[in-house]
Amino acid sequence: GTGLILRYLPINAVGLDINPRHLKKAKEYLPQAQLVEGDIEDMPFPDNSFSTVICSEVLEHLPNPQKSLSEIKRVLEPGGILIGTVPRSSWIWKLRFLSSTCPRKEPFHKEYNSKELAKLLSEYFEIIEISPAVLGMSLVFVCKKHPAKDK
Repeated sequence: GTGLILRYLPINAVGLDINPRHLKKAKEYLPQAQLVEGDIEDMPFPDNSFSTVICSEVLEHLPNPQKSLSEIKRVLEPGGILIGTVPRSSWIWKLRFLSSTCPRKEPFHKEYNSKELAKLLSEYFEIIEISPAVLGMSLVFVCKKHPAKDK
């Protein structure tokens, strides 16, 4: 994205986005940031590169989030942590059209309930926590790379 989360992370954190316009905006906010243009489904990083991955408000936009979760698992080191958020199933999302920032024809936007998110994540990770975020509009999750499936 544009670095809204990255600005609060350690200086050695890396930002990844497929959209060069987002990276340009992130560079304006964070001139020293390490930013990489790339696809979450085919990340340009070696295996076991990161101890932590943050994936906030991304999975809901992907027709096949399993590909991204597989890639996240690949780049996480053994015992690595995935922290993320997705929109929670809620009637309030039906009002998104009122926002000036809402795309009029969004290609894909999934809302998750806790059970389906747990099913999706558990194929790749040991789930530590899934809970509603403040105001309940999103689900927050924390997972750990499966110790038995770290390779």
